[in-house]
Amino acid sequence: AVPAEAVQTVRDLCVFTTHTPVPAGHDAFPAEQVRHTLEPRVVRLLERIGCLDGSLNMTHLAMKLSHAVNAVSQRHAEVSRKLLGSERVEGITNGVHPPTWVASKLAALFDRYLPGWRQDSFMLREALKIPKHELWTAHAHAKLHLLDYVSRTTGVVMDRDVYTIGFARRAAAYKRATLFFDDIERVRRLHRAVGPIQVVYAGKSHPSDLGAKEIIRRVFHAMETLRGEIAVAY
Repeated sequence: AVPAEAVQTVRDLCVFTTHTPVPAGHDAFPAEQVRHTLEPRVVRLLERIGCLDGSLNMTHLAMKLSHAVNAVSQRHAEVSRKLLGSERVEGITNGVHPPTWVASKLAALFDRYLPGWRQDSFMLREALKIPKHELWTAHAHAKLHLLDYVSRTTGVVMDRDVYTIGFARRAAAYKRATLFFDDIERVRRLHRAVGPIQVVYAGKSHPSDLGAKEIIRRVFHAMETLRGEIAVAY
């Protein structure tokens, strides 16, 4: 039998992050399949820690063997607590370091109106107090900087006065990078009827992820289809 001290050692070393806020994203296996597949000593351990009651839910197993559990935003934590039936789920900001990602002109504004934001990003919710015209000026400067970078690196020239959509994520099928182009004719109608748009994509695929590479190819195909009508850069 695995001593309780060993289980506690694992708990002390582990933190679990839950990502998917829908039931289908949490794998569960029938107890019969688990008993048939795993060694008896592992099955006994799962039973002892309360993880094999009818089925083996991998998320519940991870929670049992972690000393802390977090979701990737405050709202996600609220949803996950209900989904997982546990109040242990804390909300954190997922992988964002504001001083790294905030544009220089906006950072200067924050330094002036929100001193301390570099140490405590919670202060950024006070940004609504910054005069709107100053925010807009900083935004326009950042946009020009982006469009200049796009032009230099891709050769695609974009208009600073056109509504710009950005999609910067790791290329993976479930992130649905091509959703915007699923109906090319609808995009054209929006461009004509609502106002001009332009689109900037960024993001790499894993070298072995053929599906992700296909996603990127489809974006380039849409780019060629819309050439001369809507500016798209990758």
